[in-house]
Amino acid sequence: MSLKQHPVEVKRITPEGEPFYFGYYDRVPINTDGRYHLAIHPPFADRPNAADDVAEIGVIDLHNDNAWTPLDDETAWNWQMGSNQQWLGTAPNDTFIYNVRDGDRAHARIRHVTEGVVRDLPRPVFDVSEDGRYGVVANFARIHTCRVGYGYPNVRDPWADVFASEEDGLSLMDLETGETRPIVSLGACANNDPDPTMAEGLNWFNHIMISPDATRVAFLHRWQPVNEHWKTRFYCCRLDGSELTMLNPGPHISHCDWRDEETMLSYSTVGDGPQGYYVYDVINGTTELIGEDLFSSDGHCHYEPHPERRWFVTDTYPDSKDQKRALILYDTQTDTRYDLERLYSDPRYEDDLRSDLHTRWDTTGTRLTLDSTHEGFRGIYVVDVGALVGR
Repeated sequence: MSLKQHPVEVKRITPEGEPFYFGYYDRVPINTDGRYHLAIHPPFADRPNAADDVAEIGVIDLHNDNAWTPLDDETAWNWQMGSNQQWLGTAPNDTFIYNVRDGDRAHARIRHVTEGVVRDLPRPVFDVSEDGRYGVVANFARIHTCRVGYGYPNVRDPWADVFASEEDGLSLMDLETGETRPIVSLGACANNDPDPTMAEGLNWFNHIMISPDATRVAFLHRWQPVNEHWKTRFYCCRLDGSELTMLNPGPHISHCDWRDEETMLSYSTVGDGPQGYYVYDVINGTTELIGEDLFSSDGHCHYEPHPERRWFVTDTYPDSKDQKRALILYDTQTDTRYDLERLYSDPRYEDDLRSDLHTRWDTTGTRLTLDSTHEGFRGIYVVDVGALVGR
């Protein structure tokens, strides 16, 4: 176990002073040939977005002086996840998927960078399989009600008055045909070893992730008791809903990422153990604490795309002393934490407006990309770690 300092250069790829960001941490925003970086460009950055606030969805051309090309204007976006824009595995060099809103309905759209809209789909996606064949559908109206900053305003929730409906939950959508079928319902999770407080407030699903081989989906089941902070359970099941398994009953489960087809990483507590990064075997139910004594803060963990999955990147929340976040690479093979940089977090962007670093890898495993406010505005930045990881 060791902790090392490894300073890096953090380069901005978006215009100075203008708000740009990508969104979540568990997906790759740069296409396969390294040219285009997906991004979202809202017209403001200092308040929650309302139903009619329009943001540009587009690409940054890393091979052409970081030129910005807007490709669509949309109202289905939020401060934490953007419009859920992701490169599509069936054509990851030039085609991506994202969510849009028509009236009180959200749905997904597939777009080619130069040729325009490929097709619209009937439902919105939270996560997309690596092969580009499937998307997991979630209730973004419910998510918005329960966690502003993750859902979309002014989208209709058919089960708005039901704490945990058997009809509301996760569905699997075929991205070629648009056909959907249920995976698991809120009611099924609420009725699984139920906690009495589940009947006190709304239940919802969040942090939804499809496994690399598209056989399973992991997700957090959360609910809001009266006069308490929300509670969380960590689940996994097959994409047909079978083998529903509660990986962790709580009390603390946060950000997670798939390591491979059978194991996941999550910052959590397990039983009476300390908070930290645990590797969960979703098949046999075992857990292993890694990096013990090296991590004392929750962060956004993302494994490198290399098959070895030796490295993961993560971050911290702002230090109360200097308002800075740590950018961290962890070597699972040598149990070494490398602190790359500490970036100031502008306190104007807090709570639902916060700008987490949400650090992501590119497809080569040599660059990191992150969102930050350390220059006084929301921007997207790139870090070269090729020499550190040996590539």
